[in-house]
Amino acid sequence: MLWKQRIRWCSWLLLVFPLVASGELNKKYNYTVAATITRGSCQVSLPGGSTLDVPQVDRALLQNGSIQNPTPFDVEISNCIGTPTSAPTLTVTGNTIGTSEPGKYLFNNGDNSGEQSSKAQGYGITLSETSLSNWDTNKLLTTDQEIHLTNLEPNGEKKTLYVGVGCGTQVDCRQTTLVTGSLQATLTFSFAYK
Repeated sequence: MLWKQRIRWCSWLLLVFPLVASGELNKKYNYTVAATITRGSCQVSLPGGSTLDVPQVDRALLQNGSIQNPTPFDVEISNCIGTPTSAPTLTVTGNTIGTSEPGKYLFNNGDNSGEQSSKAQGYGITLSETSLSNWDTNKLLTTDQEIHLTNLEPNGEKKTLYVGVGCGTQVDCRQTTLVTGSLQATLTFSFAYK
């Protein structure tokens, strides 16, 4: 009788085991594969470091609508990949003190109570492609403005830009609401083919 029980037990295992095994063999596994398709890109860096100190400025020098201490710096575009099908473009972003003139041309972190905050009000860091000593909105750059790189070499290039300190025209700079103090502006540069 014992041998009959063993035969039944083995028969039952043989019937169940193929079902379990076949269930494991037919189990499905999902794999997610992700990719990004780009038009190509380049790396952007600041060879001189991530901080640029502009010399101190006397408020009286700004009252005639000038831009003081124009200081050059390089933005390096390198390690380009892909085949460009459109214009290579550098875009600058940062906080400005307004959305209309003169504020939209004056980069200033404002008083965000952080390490990079500004105490100066009505003043800002100007950005241009040429060294400017006078207020000229035709040559000043503002946030989200594109700088077209016309002769980008396959191995990259350096683009020289200029920062200075300003407050607008002579009328703007003689306002009694301007406040002197420390001035910080964080500028972010990004590259894209547009």
